[in-house]
Formats: sequence, C-alpha cells, structure tokens
Amino acid sequence: MYSFEKLDDGVHVFKGAVNAGIFQSNGKVLLIDCCDLLPDALKEIAGADEVDMILFTQHRRPNVCGVYRWSGTGTRIIVPEKEKHLFEGVEQYWEDPGNRLHLYHHQPSCQILPRSISVSSTVRDGDSFSWEEYGVRVLDTPGATDGSVSYLITKGERSWCFCGDLIFGEDEVDKMDNTDSFDVDSLHVDSFDCGGIDGIAMGDDRISASGKLWDIYSLQKGDGCMDYHGYLGNWKVLCTSLMRILAEKPERLIPSHGGIIINPRKSAESLIRRLSGLYANYASISSMNHYFPGFFDGKTDFRNGKVDFLDRKAAFIDGRTDLSIGMKPAETLDFPDFIRQAGYTSSLILSDDGDGFLVDCGNGLVIDNLRSLQDAGALRSLEDCWVTHYHDDHADALENLVKTFHCNILAIDIMKDVLENPAGYHLPCLSQVSVSVTGLGHGYQWPWKEFVLTALHFPGQTFYHGGLLVEKQGVKVLFGGDSFSPAGIDDYCSGNRNFSEKDRGFRYCINLIRKIRPDYIINQHQDKAFRFSDEELDYMDNVLAEREKMLADLMPWEHPDFGTDEAWVSAYPYWQATRPGSEITVNVRFTNHGEKCVVATAEPVLPDGWKMEGDTGKENITVSPRKAGPSPVLSDHDGSICLKIAIPADAPKMTISIPLRINWDGKDLGQFRHALVQIMGD
Repeated sequence: MYSFEKLDDGVHVFKGAVNAGIFQSNGKVLLIDCCDLLPDALKEIAGADEVDMILFTQHRRPNVCGVYRWSGTGTRIIVPEKEKHLFEGVEQYWEDPGNRLHLYHHQPSCQILPRSISVSSTVRDGDSFSWEEYGVRVLDTPGATDGSVSYLITKGERSWCFCGDLIFGEDEVDKMDNTDSFDVDSLHVDSFDCGGIDGIAMGDDRISASGKLWDIYSLQKGDGCMDYHGYLGNWKVLCTSLMRILAEKPERLIPSHGGIIINPRKSAESLIRRLSGLYANYASISSMNHYFPGFFDGKTDFRNGKVDFLDRKAAFIDGRTDLSIGMKPAETLDFPDFIRQAGYTSSLILSDDGDGFLVDCGNGLVIDNLRSLQDAGALRSLEDCWVTHYHDDHADALENLVKTFHCNILAIDIMKDVLENPAGYHLPCLSQVSVSVTGLGHGYQWPWKEFVLTALHFPGQTFYHGGLLVEKQGVKVLFGGDSFSPAGIDDYCSGNRNFSEKDRGFRYCINLIRKIRPDYIINQHQDKAFRFSDEELDYMDNVLAEREKMLADLMPWEHPDFGTDEAWVSAYPYWQATRPGSEITVNVRFTNHGEKCVVATAEPVLPDGWKMEGDTGKENITVSPRKAGPSPVLSDHDGSICLKIAIPADAPKMTISIPLRINWDGKDLGQFRHALVQIMGD
C-alpha cells in the first residue's frame, strides 16, 4: 500500500505527497519531514508508531501536516529558526485579512498549517548534533521558502542530504557517470555570480536529462521590490543553496519531490544552467525594463542597495538570444485627442457631445478629477466604465464611482464573477470591493456615440483580463490594461496565471494585436501610448515560444503550466463567512493543462466535530483537458468537485483553514490547497 526506498540498514525514504526520511536505531525513530500519510505508514516499515524526533526542512503543509499525530506525545519537534512562527503562530496568520486581500507579497505563500503546533526547539545554519550513531548538520538553504534548511546526515563514510524543494529528483535521468564538470569548491557560495556559470562545460544531452524543479511559482520573491514584481526572484538564492550543499559532497540528495538523486553534481549543474537561461529569457522582454531601467543589470538603486539579478552577458542555453541586446523599445505616441488621462490608472474617452466613457477606476482621485471636469463643463455625464482587470489599483474605487455617477460597469465575462464576488478567489492584488458588472463576450461589438467599441478577452498580465478596442473614423485604440509596455510584457507575477502556448496568454494577445493592428496601445500606468512593429511582435512571440520549451525542460509535469499556475487547483469560494451550526459548500476547481482526461480526488481535512456530507469523506471527478483553438477559453477551470460540510453548533468564533487533500491522476499531492471559513458570532 505504501512506497518506501531503502538507503541503508535502518534508513528508508517514505514516498508520499513528499519524500520523508525514516531513521531507526536502538528502538528509536527519527523522521525528516512528515506528510499526512506517514503516521499510518510508519508501522509498516518501522513496526512502531512512536517517534523520538522530527526534523522539518520547511513550514509548508505537504511537508508538515502529519505532525499532529505526535503533538503532546513527547516527540521532539525541530523546525527552522526562521520559520518557527509559521508553526506556532498560524492562527494569527489566518485571521489577518492582509494575507488574502491586496496581496503584493508571496512569501511565505499560503501552504501554512491550519492550526499551531508546539515546537521543541529550532535549528539554524551551522548547528550540528548527534542522534544515535548518526551525525546531523544543518545548512540554511532558502529558495522554495525563505527560511528552509537542509539536513546533512552522516554515518561513517556515508552521507545523505535532505534538501527540501531545492531540486526535483528523477530516478532514471540522474543515473549518469559521476565525472566532474566543474569544481564546486572554487565557487563562492555566499555571492552567486550568474555570469560564473558560463564556464560550466555541459552538453545539451545532459542539460535535458536532469536538473528540474517541482514548480517555479514558489520562487516568486522581490529583491529590493515587492514580491509581486519578483518573478523567479529566489532563483539566485536557490542556486546558492544548491552550491552550498554540493560543497559538502553528499552521496545522495533526497528532495521533497521526485526520486532520490544519486548524482547531485550533475543534477544541480543542469538546474543552475536552466534557471539562468530562463531568467535571461524572462528579462529580455520584461516590462521591468520600462518601469525600472537597469533593474536587471544592477544600475538601478532600490531601497539601500543595488539589484544585481543577472549578468547582462548571460545568453540563452543554445546561444540564440543575447540578453545584452533585448527588445528595442517600441515607438511611443501622444494619446489621440479624444482620450484623456483621468488620473491614477484611469483613462477617459470623450465624445463630441461631452459625454464620457471611463476605463478603470482604482482610486478616489479619479472621481475627484471627473467631478472637476464636470464643474468646468468639459464632461457632461459619465455613462459607462470598462474594467480591464480586477487588480486593486484598477478596481478599488468602482463602488464609489457607481454611487457618484450612476454609471454601468462593463467587463469581459471571465472577470464578472471576480469583480462581483472577490471573496471567491485567492489572487494577487485582489480588491475587496464588490460591484455589479455587465459581462460581455469576447468579440462583442457595440456603438457608443461616434465610436465603435469591441470587448476582448485579453489574457496578458492576468488570465482575468479584458481589452477594449475603441474605433473612431478609422483610428484604432486598444486599451490593453497592464499587459504590455514599450519594452515588452508585464508577466512578473506567477500568481496572475500567465498560460503558455500559442493560443493562450501573452502569445494569444500578441496574435490578437497582429489581427487588430491598433494605431495606439494604451496602458493606463503610462503617460504615452505605443505601438508594436511586426518585428517587435515576432521578437516577443519567439522569446515566449522559447520560454515554453525551457519551462517544459525545467519541470516534471505533463505541461509546464502545472508548475507556473499555482491556481490550477483552487477552492471556490476561497473565503466565506458563516455561523455555527450551518452548512457550507466548497467547490474544488481543477484546471487541466494537459492533453488527457484525468481523475482527480479532493478530500477536506476537517476540524474535530465538522462533518462532510456523504460516506467516503472525499469525492472524485474526471477532468477534461484544456480546450485549444483560435478563440480564448472563457473559463478558469475544467471541472470541479462540490464538497458540502456541516459545521457544529459549538464551532469557535475564528477563521478556520480547511486543507484540501488532492490526488491528481494517481499522484498524491497531499494537503495541496485550502479554503477559509470565518465563523461569525451572533
């Protein structure tokens, strides 16, 4: 029933949702990490279920959630010092609305325990101790989380390193010869130099063979900026951590996901190479080059220091694209005379008779400016407002706008529910404002005054994103939200759900621009319009096509979007308020980025006294794959499981996190996602 792999006499790895180490000696048991199935599996391998000590590499739920079995039993629970508060103070985390609304931070992510656990002690870099005949050394190895550690376990001449999610292990591909291709001891692990890896001699066959990550959304981290702008921001930290481990020359790496790595050096080299190439690809067309010139070459100061993310001399792995060139900025233009900036991130379309049509409203300043225009006689009335996307800086003032001007709110239909029911979603920069919306289908066209307007699904910066095409006397203006800048694309946050492939995401938007051929593209964060040449569109499209291949090589999933789209499994509603004694519904939604139907199972992990309707405690569904074609998919999921949960009458008045145990295509993902329920008083 359970899967184990033997490393040595008395040393096994349990293969559940994550890999967990099991050490047995003199009738005692030591665990390294503990997924939720390990407590039941332990008897099978150890013949006992009592544990002397558990060492945790990180705080995240799939690695930790089995710990409750040994709470209060005398088991010593040892956690990383920098993440202690994510074991002992989780109720405060879940009560804080700042961890579900207006999210511009990603770390520590949301895979946090549902309730606190008492910690025996903490460990930090350089700590060492013995457990029976084994030596244990602790290495600070941030990357997938900010405070994660690795454990180097030694016994005589043997050594194993449990390294968390620094790398994904593949059983077959890592069984290569152990020839060194670079001297780890010569590298400075305290300050990883991206340019330094250019000297690694490695053929393409070995690059494609090993060195993967479980996902890349875990690396979302700001360095001198908000996490929101930190796409792959922890990649350099992760590479430094990997080299730190390699300097110890462990015999094996045991990562949290995948197989045991028997050739650590080769796998780590490949991963470092891949991440460097991917980041160079990202930087070459990132709008960060527009908003923060010099961001990627250390020439821009942030806070108290310089950002030194990437050596400008780095090139893509196959040498086809040199980052030092990048995309030449597109031509910029003044707005046409019928469009005014209305302040903050809003634009105003003015008709010949003085009526207005607004695009976005994220701040009360916009309403004040519109009133001033009315007072001055420059604006007669405001009839409608088109919302490009749900982000708070484009939507926070919509409710006040409606109250002030009694205008209609229009949006592409995929965004209607996000604006009307924001509590249903867990997304970056989410506003708590709820407003009634008229949802329009992709391609819907209507006249307004002397203009022709067309609603477009424009899944660029976010999947929940709409473009508005405005035409007047042969002039075409595309309001593209925050998707593009003259320097490229705004894809710096994985949480926004930027899908890959030609007919998805930014590549779909690029093709739409080719068809429309707008004279002006407007991003309301910018004081100039711009337009792309065919060469610039080709450049961006080629970079994104290359990126898709890189992502496919980097991650083990059937399709790379499983590793870039954190919301491919999500709870709907994500957050809901109710009272003791009530019944709630949680829908577990699945986006199938692959090409085959998949059986998925969802099981809520409920507090004592809570009950799920039905006998099994879990439900399953067959999820169809994403639909491809010339038009965008106007759904954010491909199937859902409905869970009905009865809340006891004595439920405490607090915010409860309900972990969701997920199985996807036979793969146990553990307590992969969660829903929040706030129990209200009378």
